[in-house]
Formats: sequence, C-alpha cells, structure tokens
Amino acid sequence: DLKSRPRLFELLKDMAQIKGIRWIRLLYAHPAHVTEDLLKAIADTTKICPYIDLPIQHIDDDILKSMNRRVTAAQIRAVITQARNIIPNLALRTSLIVGFPGETQKRFAKLLDFVRETKFDHLGVFTYSREESTTAAKIKSQIPKHEKKRRRDQIMTEQAFISHAINKSLIGTMQEVIIEEKSDRPDFDLIGRGRRQAPDIDGITYLKSADAKIGSIVKCKIVCADDYDLFGETI
Repeated sequence: DLKSRPRLFELLKDMAQIKGIRWIRLLYAHPAHVTEDLLKAIADTTKICPYIDLPIQHIDDDILKSMNRRVTAAQIRAVITQARNIIPNLALRTSLIVGFPGETQKRFAKLLDFVRETKFDHLGVFTYSREESTTAAKIKSQIPKHEKKRRRDQIMTEQAFISHAINKSLIGTMQEVIIEEKSDRPDFDLIGRGRRQAPDIDGITYLKSADAKIGSIVKCKIVCADDYDLFGETI
C-alpha cells in the first residue's frame, strides 16, 4: 500500500480477474491496515477466501505499546467486529506472543480472557525470545523461560477447545477443498485444505474419494472433526 491511502483491496480485485486463479487468501494483515474497503472486497469477491490472518500479538495496551505495534486494544476489537459483520462465515486467524517483558499475570489474564471471548478459528502462540541490543531486551522485568512456556501451553489448551467446537459446527456442511496429497490413513484417501485452512499453519481436511486428483478442487461434505482437522467425503 502507498502511504497516501490503503489500496490493497484494489490489487485483490484485479488479481481476481486473472484467469486460472481459483483462490486468493489474505495472510499477515496488520490490524491497523485492515480497512472497510478491504473487508468488502473479500466479502464481495468469490475468488477471495473468507479468511483473514490478523496477527494481533497481544491485547494489553501497555504491552502493545512496548512492542511498538502502533495499534490499540480498542482498534483491534473494532477491526474484528467489523470483519465478522461484513464477511459471512469468516475464518479468522491470529498469532500471539506471550512472556514479553512486562507481561504481568494480570496482563496475561487479560490476553487469555480475550482468546476465550473472541474465539478465533485458528491461533498460534509464540514465546518471547530475548534478542540482545533490542529495546525489549533492556527491560528489567523479563519473564522466566518456564513461565513463558506455561502461558503458551495454557492458551493453546484453551484454543484446542475453541477450535474443536468450531470444527464440530461444520459437520454436515459442504466445503470446497483443494487436494494436496495422498493420505497415509487407512480410512481416508486424500489430504486437502479448505478455504478456511491456510497451508502449513492451519489444520487439514482428510477426504474419502476414489477418483479426486491431486491439485483439483472438489466439493465435500464434512462428516467428522477433531481439534484442528476436518474429515469429509467428496460428492
């Protein structure tokens, strides 16, 4: 985007006009740069997957300021609400950092409550890694390694419950899936990814199909789900 005004939405619309492109997915969208025009472009353009990767990192204003994120908790909440209001069936992913210097138990609890409240479809958590010569490395209130791991594990445990509930709600629905490879499971033939699943970072969809080809996009009915993966049958 140019500094004059965000124009990513125009690029996405132009890309959707290119023959041969079936799916477009938006990854790593900074919350401060997600505009109403961008959200409407995703909602109105069939080729653009109803999916946004929105790495918020944290929800405490003091931590966000220390991270130099240039966005507030109120702005993050507003973007998420607006995105879900504009884009039907939006799949929302985020990434978080726990154990950042100055993250007190109270600030961590605020982040954990936000995860429970927001119910992201997909979520990843990283522990803060101290890098010498950075501003954060000079902050005195560093978090012990074992405590950073505990906080990461606690959020991921909560997210597993959230993700499982969301996946279960998809049972019985019809989904488009791009076939990627053969499955080594005896009960499912193929592995693919739906429009709600980004490569490498999200779950996958296992498929029962005798004739679907790798690289093809097929429709399937979701018949089962676990914490992160879906299971379907082609139709």
